[in-house]
Amino acid sequence: AGFQNHQTNTTNSLLQRTNKQLKRNMKSSVLFLFCILIVVIDGRPDNSQEANLSPIIRFLYGCYNGYATILSLAGYYDYDLDAENKYYELYPEQREGYNKNSNFEKDDDDEEEEEEEDNGGWEPTKMQLVCLGLGRTGSTSLALGIEDLGYTVIHDDEHVELRELYEWYEDGEISWDELNGVAGQIGFNATFKTGWEWAKVHPEVKVILTVRDSAEKYAESWLKAVTFIDIIERMPYRWMRNSNQLYESFYDEYKMETTNNQPEMYKDKETLKQVYEEYTATIKANIPSERLLIFNVKQGWEPLCQFLEIEKADCPSDIPFPHVHDRMKLLGENFVVSLFTYIWPLVIILPFALPYYFFFHRCRSHTPKKRT
Repeated sequence: AGFQNHQTNTTNSLLQRTNKQLKRNMKSSVLFLFCILIVVIDGRPDNSQEANLSPIIRFLYGCYNGYATILSLAGYYDYDLDAENKYYELYPEQREGYNKNSNFEKDDDDEEEEEEEDNGGWEPTKMQLVCLGLGRTGSTSLALGIEDLGYTVIHDDEHVELRELYEWYEDGEISWDELNGVAGQIGFNATFKTGWEWAKVHPEVKVILTVRDSAEKYAESWLKAVTFIDIIERMPYRWMRNSNQLYESFYDEYKMETTNNQPEMYKDKETLKQVYEEYTATIKANIPSERLLIFNVKQGWEPLCQFLEIEKADCPSDIPFPHVHDRMKLLGENFVVSLFTYIWPLVIILPFALPYYFFFHRCRSHTPKKRT
């Protein structure tokens, strides 16, 4: 009986050790797979990467996008305007040495000083292209496409990074001319974040209006995206400085522009369809046809290259046009951004709970038992 008890105790001890080892291995495996996933899906997609992926993988891409969105709203990807812009401070009362009526053209004295300065890795330019499509009309795919053609684009990510610049515009401290002048000086020459009114009075600027197959298709897709504004109106996003600075822009985009200033109708399908058609007609009526391209991303490279005067040899027509940020990816992004509103208290608790657990649990586990 004594031998059997000893054998049983030994077996139980081995099982306990095995279970502990399996748990450790499981944790390590999960961490390893998570790291591999981050490496695989990190960065902007290439032209055909997302279009050929399974729905599950596209959803995972969206989840990672949601994670990156949280970091952006929390200020992780801040763009240091003061560090990049060597020529002037951006506040109106501090812009000495510049002609305010010449879209930030430099005075002669400053031109000589500029020649002696290193450009810091970026080339000053001017805004050349304005893209005016509403959300969910292929704007992200177009952004990748014109980047492939050599443009430096202000789209959603850059909008977050340049949030202070847009906040100054919304507060009335700078005009559209000044905002786009600064954006040009720090290297951007194409934007998705400028109103058609500015493009109308600048004949040197070309305009692209992205469209869907129909107003019905647009409204159906937009209703999947509009939940984003509901999410960032909850905690902890209302506590995040970046989120608060961008909230007015988000509010205009999600509740005002798409409803003709009827924010209570931002989820009404018929209102969305009507405003989409009215917006398209407004752009056509105000931008001369020789400066305007009505573009559906299904058309591919050819009309885009012709409009932007890209040489045929330089037009990447042998590769598929970007097709990114589809419905599955959008669902994954909103899922993670929404999930964070429920689990964010853990971010506060875990830094205190984990040291407590490991310290006291290990101390207790290593405390020798008294022999009886």
